[in-house]
Amino acid sequence: MYMNKKLEQAYQNWVATKTKFIQRLERMTPSQLIFQSDENEWSPLLVLDHIIVSENKVILRLQENSDQQKTEKVGIKSRLANAALAQFYKSGKKVKMPIKGLEPSGNNLEHLKQTSNHNNESMHTMIQGFPEHKLRSSVFKHPVSGHMTMQHTIEFLENHILHHVHQLNRIERHANYPHN
Repeated sequence: MYMNKKLEQAYQNWVATKTKFIQRLERMTPSQLIFQSDENEWSPLLVLDHIIVSENKVILRLQENSDQQKTEKVGIKSRLANAALAQFYKSGKKVKMPIKGLEPSGNNLEHLKQTSNHNNESMHTMIQGFPEHKLRSSVFKHPVSGHMTMQHTIEFLENHILHHVHQLNRIERHANYPHN
């Protein structure tokens, strides 16, 4: 089945980044996986849980929007906002979640890996045969940066993971992080 090369590349990059993130957690001991620097901070496992919950919500929204006949082109304002969000995520700066409902669900690593694989399959199915005439159309609206094309959405998912790599680095640098 036909797949747009840019969508395929964005998809491959997202999956590779997420795989690397999960492999990093797989190398952690049980005490490292659940380490929280204080009660209001997330552990590495909760960080992954949040990533997967966020992916689920985005994919669900994409599936809900896939049947819409009305297509809205993504304008310059949204493209610039998406680029700014991507740069912010790569900067390593801390940020509060823009919307509620993306808190971790409390799942274990094996369950999160299974859900991640399901998300990969769902996204791959969506981009297979994605119509050329919709490549510049909005498929998702981010609460901060606005409308996103399918490519922007997949790139956002990857950048979201990269943002949390910085969080993992901060966790591992904490003075009380268990080094066993």
